[in-house]
Amino acid sequence: MLSRLPRAAAEAGVALVTTAALAVALWSSGALEMHVEGSTMGAPSPLGLLLLTVAALAAEHAEGVNLGAWYTQRAAASSGLALGALALPWCFAGLAVQARQQQPSAGSTHSAAGGFDAAQAAAAALHSCLAASAAALLALLRHGGTLRADRAAQQARHGKAHERHMRAVAAGCCQPQRVPLAWWKLWGLAAALLAVVAQAAAAEGARGAAHAAAMLAAAGAAAAITEALLGLLPRTFTIGEAMVAGESAALLGSAALELLIAGTPPGRGTAAVAAAAATAAVGPYRRFVVLTTAGSALAAALLVPLLLVRQRLGAVQPRPATRLQPRANGGSGSGSSSSRASLALAAAALAVAAAAAAGLVPAGLWALRFALSTRRRRGLCAWWAANMAGALPIMRQLSASPRMPGILVRKGYHLLAVSLFLPALALEPQLLGVALGGAFAALLAVEALRLAGLPVISPAIHGFMARFIDARDSGPLLITHFTLLLGMAAPVWLSNALDGGAVGAAETGQAPAGQALWLPAYAGVIILGFGDTAASAVGSLLGRRPMCAGSKKTVEGTAAGLAATMAAWAALAAALRWCSGGAGGGSSYSSSSSSVVGSIVGSNGEAPLGWAVAAGLPIASWSHLAAATALSCLLEGVTTQLDNVFMPLHYCALLCLL
Repeated sequence: MLSRLPRAAAEAGVALVTTAALAVALWSSGALEMHVEGSTMGAPSPLGLLLLTVAALAAEHAEGVNLGAWYTQRAAASSGLALGALALPWCFAGLAVQARQQQPSAGSTHSAAGGFDAAQAAAAALHSCLAASAAALLALLRHGGTLRADRAAQQARHGKAHERHMRAVAAGCCQPQRVPLAWWKLWGLAAALLAVVAQAAAAEGARGAAHAAAMLAAAGAAAAITEALLGLLPRTFTIGEAMVAGESAALLGSAALELLIAGTPPGRGTAAVAAAAATAAVGPYRRFVVLTTAGSALAAALLVPLLLVRQRLGAVQPRPATRLQPRANGGSGSGSSSSRASLALAAAALAVAAAAAAGLVPAGLWALRFALSTRRRRGLCAWWAANMAGALPIMRQLSASPRMPGILVRKGYHLLAVSLFLPALALEPQLLGVALGGAFAALLAVEALRLAGLPVISPAIHGFMARFIDARDSGPLLITHFTLLLGMAAPVWLSNALDGGAVGAAETGQAPAGQALWLPAYAGVIILGFGDTAASAVGSLLGRRPMCAGSKKTVEGTAAGLAATMAAWAALAAALRWCSGGAGGGSSYSSSSSSVVGSIVGSNGEAPLGWAVAAGLPIASWSHLAAATALSCLLEGVTTQLDNVFMPLHYCALLCLL
C-alpha cells in the first residue's frame, strides 16, 4: 500500500517515472537533434537527464537534511533538492518534444519571423537548465561534507521519526555534529554532475563557442543566485525552491541580455546583416514580457536587502512583533555606517528602477495600445477590473469570519485566478502574457511597499496580506502570492515564447490561420485552479487516510484533485466547442482528433486564437491525459515543497507528451 511507503520514497518514485517518460519521448521524437548550417547539432542524449535525476536523488538522500540546517531553510520535511534540480529540466524537455512535434516535417523547422526556431530554442534552454541544476548542486554539496545529522536521525532514515527530525533541523532546534561525508560518495556525485555539465556544454558548443560560454556563465549565475537567496532570506525558501528561483532568474537574465543585444543599432558589413535579422526577430511582445519581469526582479534584488537592513535595525516594523527578527544592538558608529550603506543601496535601487522604467516606456506604450486595440481585448480588461472590484471585498469579509477555515480562504484566490485567467487564455493568450508580466512587477512593488514601513501604506498592505498567509510564509518575504501568480504564468509565457506564430499574431494584431495554441499553456491554470483547490478543500474537510507515511496529504484529497482536474478539462472542451458553434460543418474552425481537447486553433480573423473544438476525441488521448494528471496529483500528495511552484512545471512537462 502507498500509505505505508515513506514519503521520501514516494516522491523519488514520482521523479523517476517522470524522468523516464520524458527521456523516452526525447529519444523517440529526436527533439535534441537540431540542424545548424546544414549539419546536425550535437546534443546530450536523454542519458543527461537520467544522470541528473539519479545524482539529485542521491544528493538529497545523503545531504538534504544537513544542507537544510546549513542554510536555515523554511520549516519543511525535506530539502526539496531533487525536485529543485529537476523541475525546470523536466519542463524544457517536454517543451522540446512539443516543439519538435509542431514542425511540419522531420527535416524542417518551426520558424517564425526572423528565423526563430522553437525546437532549437527549447533544446538550448534544456541544455542551460541541465547545466544550471548540476552547477547549483555542485555549489551546494561543497557544504555537504561539513555537516552530518546526529545518530538518532541516521537510525530513523524512514518514517515519522525522520520527518520530525528534518523539521527540527530546519527550524534550528537540533544541533548537528560535524562529520565529513564519505569521500567516494562526494566525488561520485561530483563526477556525475560534471558529466552533465560537460554534455550540455558539448551540445551548445556545436552552435559555437560563444553559446557554450554563455550557457556556462548562466549556470554559474544560477548557482550564485541560489546561494544568495538561501543566505540573504533565511526561512523563506527550501533548497529546492531556491534552486528553481535561481535557475529561473539566470535564464531570465540571459534572455534579457539577448534582447538588449539584439536591439542595439547595427553597424556595417556581414555582422550588421545578422544583427538586423536578430533585431527583426525581437518583437514588442517578447521585449515587454522579458524586460518587465527581469527589470522589476533586478530592482527588487537591490531594494529588498536595503529594506531588510532597516528592519533588522528596528527602523521599520512591517510585521507583528512575534515574527520580527531580533534587533541589532549597535553603537552610534555602527548606526552611522549602516545609514551610509542604506543610502548607497537606496541610490543604487533608485538608479536601477529609473533605468528599468526608462527602458520599459516604449514597450509599456505598446502594451497599452495592444490591450485597447480591439473590442474583445477591451472587454477582457473590463472583465478583470469588475472581477477584482467584486472579489477582493468578499475575500476580505470571508477572511474575517472565524467559521471560515484559512485554507479555504486562500484557495478562494485560486478560483479568482481561474476567473481572471482562463477566459483570457482561451480568447487572447498573448494579452494574458502581457498582463501577467505587469502583475508580477506590481506584486514586487507592493511587497517593497510592505517592507518599507511607510506610516499608513505599509500597515494596510501587511494587514490585508496577513489574513491569507500560512506557515510557509515564515521568512522576511511573503512568497505564496508570488508562487500562485508565477505558477499560472510560467506555462503561458513559455508556450507563447516558443510559439512563434502566436507571438507574431500578438505583435501584428492578426491571428495566423491554422496556428494552434499549445495545450501546456493551460497547465498552471487547470492544475492549480481546480486540482489543487479541490485537493486542499476535500483533504482538509473529509480526508482520513494519509497518502504515505509522514505526509499530511490524504488519499481523499488527491482523488478529489484528480477528479476536479479531469472535470475541468471536460468542461473546458465542451464550453469551447459550444462557443465555436459545434464541430459540424457550420463552424469555420478546424478540429483534430489527435489532440486531447480537440484542436486549439488559430483564427482567420473570425475566431479567438484559443478556441478548442472537442470533436471525435479518441479514448486513448483522454486516458493519457488522466495518467499525466494522476502523476501530477500524486506529486502534490507526497511532496512538502510549495505545490504552486512544482505542480505547474511538472504538469506542463507531461502535457507536452500528449
